[in-house]
Amino acid sequence: MFQPGHPARLNSTRSSSIKPTPLLITGPAGYGKTPFCKWNALRDLEALEKQSSKVLPVYIQLHKLSNVPLISFQKAFLASEELATIWQELNQSESGSRWTLRVYLDRLDEVPSQARQIEIANIAASGVSSKTQIVMTARDHVSGPWLSWLRRLEIQPFGEDQVRQLADKWLDGDASKVSTFYEKLRLVPSLASLMKVPLLGTLILAVYKHGHEGLPENRTRLYEMFVRLLAGGWDAAKDVNRGSKFGSQTKLAVLSHLAGSLHTAKKRDGSASEVKLALQQRVPGLQNELGQVLSELIVDGLLVPSGSTLSFPHLSFQEFLAAKDLVELKSDRANNRLDSFLKGDDWWREVLAFYVSFHDKPGQIEQWIASGVARALPKTLDEIVRSRVVDLCRVLLTSFPSFRFSPDMRQLLGWYSESAFRQARRKHRKRSVRHLGDSPVRSAGCPTICGFQRAGTTNPCSDSDFSDVRSSEDRRVLPRCDAGRSGARWARWHPPMRRG
Repeated sequence: MFQPGHPARLNSTRSSSIKPTPLLITGPAGYGKTPFCKWNALRDLEALEKQSSKVLPVYIQLHKLSNVPLISFQKAFLASEELATIWQELNQSESGSRWTLRVYLDRLDEVPSQARQIEIANIAASGVSSKTQIVMTARDHVSGPWLSWLRRLEIQPFGEDQVRQLADKWLDGDASKVSTFYEKLRLVPSLASLMKVPLLGTLILAVYKHGHEGLPENRTRLYEMFVRLLAGGWDAAKDVNRGSKFGSQTKLAVLSHLAGSLHTAKKRDGSASEVKLALQQRVPGLQNELGQVLSELIVDGLLVPSGSTLSFPHLSFQEFLAAKDLVELKSDRANNRLDSFLKGDDWWREVLAFYVSFHDKPGQIEQWIASGVARALPKTLDEIVRSRVVDLCRVLLTSFPSFRFSPDMRQLLGWYSESAFRQARRKHRKRSVRHLGDSPVRSAGCPTICGFQRAGTTNPCSDSDFSDVRSSEDRRVLPRCDAGRSGARWARWHPPMRRG
């Protein structure tokens, strides 16, 4: 299905007697899951137009199904009259059609409710047949037994050669420019891992090529610089005057409030009326300038229109700006978001990661996290709380490498030294694979914004690592609970909590 050394492509030709494999493509934010879907869907259409394939692609953004009734596979995913007709023909028992329907269900993680995620997955499973293939994408923390009918493939980060190729393309193939970039990159060691994430690598190179502020020192600073470039910094860098009426500070104030409102409502799509409300709240004097403000935000690329709705170009931009909005709100709002996350709500995962990195007093953030643990533990399973606190403390250590956690925090989580925690983190990176079948499986790769391929092989884990969480059908790794991707492995990393 995936060819080494080539962009990840789904087969367009397949024997009608072979049941297409349903796939779940996973990876952290910015790894190219949506480009994977869109690129393959376009490729399927091109092959269909050339009559070299009988695969009919359907692409669906799953966040649009967050609040609509889901009655059946056909009603949920094939609502148009033409697709409904094709669906009926494919499912007629006497039909000898050689057509295959390939349904791309993109970004399951953008459906805020896990109950709705499960509902969508179950309805999708009901439509799988020898003539229908499901290709679903989600961030890597989305897991559960309700996804066990899908083959799970993890997108791997860029290798060193692919990072070099990305830099070479962005810097016009100029060897001296590439060399200068790498010299500056070596001065900021924390960016080495970020360069392996396609979206972040692209943002770093964009900031480097067009900005005048040098390289960012971390992921949060990278988003800050890039958003400001979009909000007017490109023009300043290029000495271009497009007649923009509003400054970047005004635009970001409005966008932060909009992002916070959308995330609180657990939505990806907004409307012009919500932008107007953000204007009224943050820049009251401009509420009558809605049309001009909207026009500039769209031209800047900060908001993307789709019919009557508006959304941020990537969920991570909404999460970054929602975190900025959270900083400006009363502390009880941040406490509520922390409580929701520690109790199992992944919708706030990345927002809180940004929120933690915004602060310059790690001791206060440690106390804030500890207060959330104290509130959550009486009501939530220890394993769920601990695994999520690990993620927040990992962000804290990334921002402040020399910071030492208090003895109370280490005892609470079973960490007896920071070195043990860092060693566990290294083990997590090495073991963050999925074992599919009896042999290593090549991970899904995909073209990114820049059109590059990405592919890497995963390594099988030993049976002892996952002895009680392996599917008997294909030995796919399944999680024990909603603790996320690391839940099944927690006991191997940390000693259990000491009880009184």
